[in-house]
Amino acid sequence: MTKSLLRPFFHGSMILKGFFIFAIFCFASFAANAQTVTTDKLDYSPGEIAIISGDGWVTDTQVRNTLDEEPAYDAGHQYYATVVDGKWSINFPIEMRHIGVTFHVTATGMQSNNTATTIF
Repeated sequence: MTKSLLRPFFHGSMILKGFFIFAIFCFASFAANAQTVTTDKLDYSPGEIAIISGDGWVTDTQVRNTLDEEPAYDAGHQYYATVVDGKWSINFPIEMRHIGVTFHVTATGMQSNNTATTIF
């Protein structure tokens, strides 16, 4: 006869059972709705276009993207992208002065105020 490994866990309190089911539901909901921001490459040369895109932004119609340079050069760049079916994309031109620069990207949903970050 095969014994279930979870049987001792579920053999007691209904509260534990309820909490376990609730935790699984919350994790699944979070994972399914997580917003992302990515780039098509990790590094670029002058003259190339960095394609910055997002997915999972289903509660937003517009996303603000802030690109901060390291070392700091100016006040940063802001681009707005329209969300279609939870996805968006912007093109950022890489200039000669960007050699050796690290970009910190923060995407913020204009309706949800949710954020996602990436570095390139």
